[in-house]
Amino acid sequence: MRIILTTSRRPTQRVRSFVKDLYSVIPQAIRINRGKATLNDLASYALEINAEKILVVITRKGNPGSILIYGVDLEGKPIALCRIVISGIKLSREYGGSPCPKTSSIFIDISSIKSELGEQLAEVLIKNLGYVPITSINEATPNSITAIINEKSSNNVVMKYMRLSPRIICGPVIRISKVIKYG
Repeated sequence: MRIILTTSRRPTQRVRSFVKDLYSVIPQAIRINRGKATLNDLASYALEINAEKILVVITRKGNPGSILIYGVDLEGKPIALCRIVISGIKLSREYGGSPCPKTSSIFIDISSIKSELGEQLAEVLIKNLGYVPITSINEATPNSITAIINEKSSNNVVMKYMRLSPRIICGPVIRISKVIKYG
């Protein structure tokens, strides 16, 4: 599944770095600079390159505030699917994470998810971004990346990405406070 990954207009350096980190862990993602492109322009471009989804990272007070996920219809129009509200991030350079190699698939460990927010997040990632659900981290293929959701409280979950061979955390660490589905 090809995915266009971009920012809102006039992003801060921190948001650009976050998109770069996210790009490193999402298979078949295509990172583009937004510039003056409208959502319709992005959707038309997605049709040209056969991308199924568009991820737009929205800036809030200089930091990533949310990730909007859009689908693309056959006429090249964006369809809002959901919003993942971010309450905080750590970039890989801030915790000494290692670079992630590009892989053909990404897994999500659903074994430890107990909260409704964690279940909603996993459902959105599986349905809209093609994450493959597994019940044990050992089910993932070697040299792949697995998203791990840790539940800190009933209203916050933390998502980390782990490279399995060797077991190293890579990419951004994202604290998520809400998942809003549209339509």
